[in-house]
Amino acid sequence: MTFPLPLSNNWRVFGLPIVSGAFTGNVVIFPGEFKKKTDTFQPRHVFILQDKQKRFNFVYWKYNIKEPSMLPIQAWDLCFDKNKINTYSNRYYLTLRGRNIIIPYIPDTLHKRWTKSTILNQPDLTYSNALFKHLIQPLFQQHANRNLKRSPFTGWKKTLNLQEHYLHTYKEILIQQKKNTKPIAIDISQPFDKLDNKKKEAIKDAFNIINTIFPKFITKIN
Repeated sequence: MTFPLPLSNNWRVFGLPIVSGAFTGNVVIFPGEFKKKTDTFQPRHVFILQDKQKRFNFVYWKYNIKEPSMLPIQAWDLCFDKNKINTYSNRYYLTLRGRNIIIPYIPDTLHKRWTKSTILNQPDLTYSNALFKHLIQPLFQQHANRNLKRSPFTGWKKTLNLQEHYLHTYKEILIQQKKNTKPIAIDISQPFDKLDNKKKEAIKDAFNIINTIFPKFITKIN
């Protein structure tokens, strides 16, 4: 069975979870090509996502944006071809790039309109959900903890540095804590080796925390 949408070169993002934006919690089940601002909508721009309820969402992905957007209804006639609907069902069971997947060609509402169907692919949805659990879901679990920094999208102008983002939250806490600091009874006017063992260990523990969170805090002694 020939799937009407063209295959893109972005298959490395198959199964990637969407972590921000309106489609948070969805996963990429069919990747298209990133759309540049000067591009008109074409079939190659269609991405298909699937949410936790196994519902399919048709989206497109702007070249310099970190999350996808809903494919506008006005673009449906540019991206989908009624003449390519040659089956009663809107579900295709395919093997693409070594992966078995079940995907629709067009949104179910559009398929219902074009085929004048009185049902909304409910039998297909039941079959799809059963097969999804055994074939596709395990692949998504392999990608659940994928670091976006290690696998940036080629369409992004800047990669998402999650580590720097998290580090920023520690810096904010440090600034807040600095305003409310309560002095600890440690006399730093005397040499470190003159302190008692309890105070030495307290200072070492504090330095260990600083070096863990801010490894470049002190790099040399002037």
